[in-house]
Amino acid sequence: MRVSSSEAARAAAPADAAPSDAAPDDAAPADAARGDGGWVTVWLLVAMPILLVMVGIGVDLVAQVQTQQRAQDVAAQAARAAGEQLQAGQAMRGDGAAVDPATAVQAARAYLAAATGLTGTVSVAGGDVVVVQTTAVYHPIVLGLVGVGDLRVTGTARARPVRAVDGVNR
Repeated sequence: MRVSSSEAARAAAPADAAPSDAAPDDAAPADAARGDGGWVTVWLLVAMPILLVMVGIGVDLVAQVQTQQRAQDVAAQAARAAGEQLQAGQAMRGDGAAVDPATAVQAARAYLAAATGLTGTVSVAGGDVVVVQTTAVYHPIVLGLVGVGDLRVTGTARARPVRAVDGVNR
């Protein structure tokens, strides 16, 4: 008959000895003393709202910057479209490039009308500089939940025609 070493050890041990894999009587209080005592829960209750606000600020800041870049881009493109509206007679004679104010304003307004989600104004300054200002409104996604209202962004661009011959302004 074969006897395993663990059975032999149990047979040799006194009857009143505790088995070797049993935990000591004082193990339960020691485990409780090593517990977190609820601090992890408290930490999470404090940290999570702070982290959510930080993420919200990041998300909304990036989206606001994108809205501002779009407003600036639309202003620049509208000014470019207006700046291409020249006084035909003067340009064809080679007397220089000058903006036709009426058609320039009309072209910039047409460009702004095609752009959704923003408004703009167009003016001609000094007879040959087209100035376009745009305004857009960003509606905060995450921070709107905590009471932050709409944020206005603006874009401004200027364009003027330049006549160049061999890379030199004339």
